[in-house]
Amino acid sequence: MPLPDLAQRPLITGRRLRELRKAAGKTQVELAHELGVQQAHISQLEAGRGELSVALLVRLAQVFGVTTDYLVGLSDRQAALPAAATPAPAASGRRPARAPAGARS
Repeated sequence: MPLPDLAQRPLITGRRLRELRKAAGKTQVELAHELGVQQAHISQLEAGRGELSVALLVRLAQVFGVTTDYLVGLSDRQAALPAAATPAPAASGRRPARAPAGARS
């Protein structure tokens, strides 16, 4: 996905916020209460006019289970990879230690 124009990001964020809120069955008032902001602020964000702080962006991502990149239009992937899907650390390449001679297993 190409990076959106900076002027388009608030509109993308607003559209995605509205879609997520409606999919969660929440009103603007309910979401505002959950986030500790005024309903008018949610309305402004959804219209692409409000200022979105980093703290509120992170909180919105947590509430809806999406990435901040998704909310601001940098990615079309909604959810972060689960911890089990993250790559495992590379093996050290060392062989396991051998049991001493005469030891029983």
